[in-house]
Amino acid sequence: MKNIKSKVLSFAIVLFLLLSFGSLNTSIAQAVEAQPVCTLEQISGRTIVDLTPYNGLRSDSDEAAATGGPFATVLVAGTYDVTLQSYDNHTEKNQIQPNEQWYLILKDIGDSTIATTSAISDLPDDIDNLTEIVDTNFVLTSSVTSATTYHDAYPDSTSANSIRPVCAAFDLVLPPTATIEAVKIICPTEDLLPNWGAGGEDITSDTASAFLEANPTCYTEDWTFEWAPDSTVNPGNQTETGGEDWTAFTSSATVPAGALIWVREQFNSDYISFSGDTTEPRDEDVSAEFYCSNDVLNYDNYDFIDPVEADQTYYCVGFNAPIEQPTTNPQCSDDVDNDGDELIDSADPGCHSDGNASDTESYVPSDNDETDEDDDGGGGGGGGSGSHTRCSDNDDGLVDSADPGCHSDGNASNADSYVPSDSDEQNGGQVLGAQTSCGIYVDKYLRRGYKNDAEAVKKVQLFLNDYLKLKLEVDGIYGSKTEEAVRVFQILHKDKILTPWGVTASTGIFYLTTQTEVNNIMCPDLNLQIPSNLINFTASMIN
Repeated sequence: MKNIKSKVLSFAIVLFLLLSFGSLNTSIAQAVEAQPVCTLEQISGRTIVDLTPYNGLRSDSDEAAATGGPFATVLVAGTYDVTLQSYDNHTEKNQIQPNEQWYLILKDIGDSTIATTSAISDLPDDIDNLTEIVDTNFVLTSSVTSATTYHDAYPDSTSANSIRPVCAAFDLVLPPTATIEAVKIICPTEDLLPNWGAGGEDITSDTASAFLEANPTCYTEDWTFEWAPDSTVNPGNQTETGGEDWTAFTSSATVPAGALIWVREQFNSDYISFSGDTTEPRDEDVSAEFYCSNDVLNYDNYDFIDPVEADQTYYCVGFNAPIEQPTTNPQCSDDVDNDGDELIDSADPGCHSDGNASDTESYVPSDNDETDEDDDGGGGGGGGSGSHTRCSDNDDGLVDSADPGCHSDGNASNADSYVPSDSDEQNGGQVLGAQTSCGIYVDKYLRRGYKNDAEAVKKVQLFLNDYLKLKLEVDGIYGSKTEEAVRVFQILHKDKILTPWGVTASTGIFYLTTQTEVNNIMCPDLNLQIPSNLINFTASMIN
């Protein structure tokens, strides 16, 4: 009997231990599964709100039990798609709770409610996790700093409806956009502009290139344009910047799709103005021009794009010409008695390299100084003494700075060694290895306002000082005085510089034909031909 009791007691102890161990395992399993995982991935434009600790919400108790948080976040004003994720252990509990739903209350830094999301659907009884997009194009009118979870069924007491909010994702919805591409075309003279202000074909991706092909002396220029939304007034055709309502861009801009967009260019007073003619018959066509898309009308600086459709590209093109600067011929070819000696141009000894007015071969029409100052070399023929030293008289095949004999180191390529006051172009054998032949003098293109090669500019300035008898500062800066000197040179050699382009007005740009003429003057042996492929100047030409 005693053995039977002992066996029963042992069995009871074993059973108790088994039950206790099983209960412990169940508790451990429940503790492990009680930590759901957010499955929302971080992608571009997405803000994830982590709702840990994952405290459950229930609808059958007080409001505190139906509320979670607040949870810190940062959401800027904008439009979003909103995704919520829920969790509850349905696999093991086998419970039926019909309203396991919740939503987010979004607040600002002052704890004021900015917006409330829609609620996530009830978690189906046969799954543990639910991820759902609850809102699209959800608008936040101002920034959000916190989110609070709230049970959607509260205060429903028919069931606990217990649910665990896991996380939320706010995907920023970018507004639909379109693209504007704008080009500025400069022509040497106004008469080359298209005169489309009375009406023309729509501006397309080919408009600018087609015009340039038909007008080879015109070229594209870096420019700043501006766009503004509908209802923005015209700030003025000749205004540089439109003001705070206008957004500046250089060649391309992204704009909102939908409503009409206004476009203009920032006006530059160095170029001809807009006539402003917007009424029939629109014949005031001596004007700058600017057109966009299908608004090819009027001689004003205020064009629209309408409609602006999403993902489309619209084109604008502006046309202008520089205000022609009066060019003055050098003193030795201007038909004026500049020095008051009653002798004009070729009759004035000061316009001759040897001071001899009777020597037609020594006449220098590009000389910009008619005075005939005495020098140490004694008198010259024709009633006047020689007014130029040998290294600034243009009197041989190698012009002054191109002559090795006018350089302290005998190197005509070294602008810094040029000595214009040297009275002897002969090298005299003093410099060993001195240059005896010439070559390309300037191989760079230059233009005012661009990032020019300083050494090339110095060479051009030296040449202009030599050839035109100027006193330009040799500083390597292609400024207004250097540009004006280039203009004078272009007029003097218009047949070889301007005529090939089909223009009569100087440009001041040191480019293809101007460069060729300078190199031929500096080294006649080159005998360079006028370039046959005259390509329009662009910013990329600066080298």
